[in-house]
Amino acid sequence: MSNKQYLKASNLCESNSKEIKSLTKKIVGDKKGVKAARTIFNWVQDNVKWDIISVVGAKKLLKRHPKKAICIDKNNLMVAMSRSVGIPARYILMKGKLKVKKKILDKEISHVASEVFVGGKWIISDPAYGEDTKKIIQPCKFGKPVWKSVKEITRMSALPKPMFPTMINKALRVDPLAKLYRKELKKLKR
Repeated sequence: MSNKQYLKASNLCESNSKEIKSLTKKIVGDKKGVKAARTIFNWVQDNVKWDIISVVGAKKLLKRHPKKAICIDKNNLMVAMSRSVGIPARYILMKGKLKVKKKILDKEISHVASEVFVGGKWIISDPAYGEDTKKIIQPCKFGKPVWKSVKEITRMSALPKPMFPTMINKALRVDPLAKLYRKELKKLKR
């Protein structure tokens, strides 16, 4: 099966944008394959803080100051940057439980992650959670999933409209679990 579909720009994943291409080339330099993918992963994880905030897509996320995003946009950026330098990348939509640090958050959630195709195989590359969330969610590591159990999993080359971003942004405003995560994030910031 060809990986061409995993190299194309798509909804919220503007891998053909000049800004994304330029930034990625600057970050990656002459690295290729796994080294390039890991460099992108580390950059997104370290430079975009996790927050429950509206989904805007990779290109608009780069213009947001400070750079903050929910898992969806952190993975939009991971996928877009990877594709912009020729690394096939895809989304993982899952429902399950994350590796959380607080029992109150140990609930089934929907989560968007990503995978990159390097070294002849798909590798998990979910930069959603890092040092900024380590007191509530275990930080992601390149090549390792951040979830402890999965009920459903779907892999796709693009996030479907209008679910992303319209319906997701509406849900983020009213979802009880999103409200709970917001409350825990506020505690971290104190």
